[in-house]
Amino acid sequence: MVIKLLKSIYLKIIPYKKLWLSVSIVLACVFLYIATRSVYQVRQSGYPMVSTLFDAIAHFIGFAGLSITLRLYFEKNTREKKIISKTSILVIIIVGIWGFLCESIQFFVPTRGVELIDYAANILAAPVVQILIDFILQPKYK
Repeated sequence: MVIKLLKSIYLKIIPYKKLWLSVSIVLACVFLYIATRSVYQVRQSGYPMVSTLFDAIAHFIGFAGLSITLRLYFEKNTREKKIISKTSILVIIIVGIWGFLCESIQFFVPTRGVELIDYAANILAAPVVQILIDFILQPKYK
């Protein structure tokens, strides 16, 4: 029941390609902007520095959102009977590279550092989300 509902919602929002591209670009720019800010500027923004795990979860959620919006932009409304579609692979590559770059750039920002858990959260968000989307869109859930 839940899977049918998610599939129905997903299929209804696919046609808004320009919106999903715009949201994807805005998200990518926001992530890059945040990555280039100092620790002081991040703290001043009100971002809660609770723990490393909280930060990793925030990274995962952000890059999962980017993964979803990019998938909606690239979606061709065709169903491949594979565990993971070509569209998913494209999104995973783009989001993975962007996540890697956003975390790596922090090496050059004073007072910021790179963390392996943030790399993992940035890069793993896309495959997890894309596998879930492909599972929801499987033909057996008509």
